[in-house]
Amino acid sequence: MPPRMAKVFLSSRSRCESLNSRTNFPKSTYRRLNEGLPQGLRPLLAGRHAEAQKSFQKALSIFRKLGDRVTSTGMMINIGSALCSQGQLREARRAYEEAFDAAVGLGNKDIQGLAKLQLASIDEFRGDLDRAELGYQLAGKLFTGVADKTQLASTWSALGRVAMLKADFPAAQQLYRSALAMRQSSQQRVPIAESQLDLEAVSIETGLRSESLEQSMRRLVEEFREEKAVNDQAMATALLARILLMQQKRQEAQQTIQQAIALSANTDTNVQLSIAVAAAYIQAAVDQTRRPQILAQLQKTIARSRRLGFYGIELEGRLTFGEIEIQSGAIKSGRGRLDAVQKDASQHGFMLLAGKAGLRSADFRSSNSVAGRIGDQ
Repeated sequence: MPPRMAKVFLSSRSRCESLNSRTNFPKSTYRRLNEGLPQGLRPLLAGRHAEAQKSFQKALSIFRKLGDRVTSTGMMINIGSALCSQGQLREARRAYEEAFDAAVGLGNKDIQGLAKLQLASIDEFRGDLDRAELGYQLAGKLFTGVADKTQLASTWSALGRVAMLKADFPAAQQLYRSALAMRQSSQQRVPIAESQLDLEAVSIETGLRSESLEQSMRRLVEEFREEKAVNDQAMATALLARILLMQQKRQEAQQTIQQAIALSANTDTNVQLSIAVAAAYIQAAVDQTRRPQILAQLQKTIARSRRLGFYGIELEGRLTFGEIEIQSGAIKSGRGRLDAVQKDASQHGFMLLAGKAGLRSADFRSSNSVAGRIGDQ
């Protein structure tokens, strides 16, 4: 599971009304102030990230004119989130760093934690898992003293994701369960469903195959659809397709991954790329005749992931490419690619991907050796 859509800073209506009572701005300005945040959030949630960025920048200008340093700092978080959703990681980092420095000056631990959480997610995207883990831990410490535990739960979830990437499944499960317990107290449907999705992802990676897993994933897909949480809906749909393929329901898996691809048109850039990689694996397994075209498209996805700095997705794309090559008969090239992925993933701490690359390369060598011995008899 890749990091989810960057979190945003929410300003309360009461705070806007308080500011309006202490300023001489006309009512039209207040109305823009009060409505500016939803105008930015709606397009962000709908996948119109450039539009969201523009709305947040307008809101930032208004808050600065009003002299509201706290909400101005929060708007920098939102601008960073819009940039991150577009895959502009370098620009997003600058916005988050500016927000963090300003929040330190204000003594606002809530915004400090939010900025640190986002900076850590960029480190995770870029493949520096140790730095990301330290950043998430620092964010957790900052959130500990904050009354609203929503972001603290997001921090446990992020740490669980790092544990997953490092192939520490017990730790990942424990962190995901802690996040779920904290979110259940808030009774917010989407965060609760996100934690449930995280736990199902652990089940998939540890090899669980059951009809109950399929039904659970279908329920989550529907829940995300009802809540219009398109990023989560797309990822859950892609995981459902993977479950169906594991159960040898190939045609249904093909149809389901096509649904995930369609949904990903309105998701964050990292979600689009992750689903493109997942789709390549499933489509190549279902339709062998299209493997050359699938590999050509996958190569573009890998190149784009590398260009934007999504290292984990690039690794997974290379892993998938090697698997499809071997399935297509390009054995030497595929084995070489898997060995390179295992080495690079190990060096960066992506032990889940390193393990997959090593296991699949070993599986091929074993089956090839058996075939050779049979041929010699």
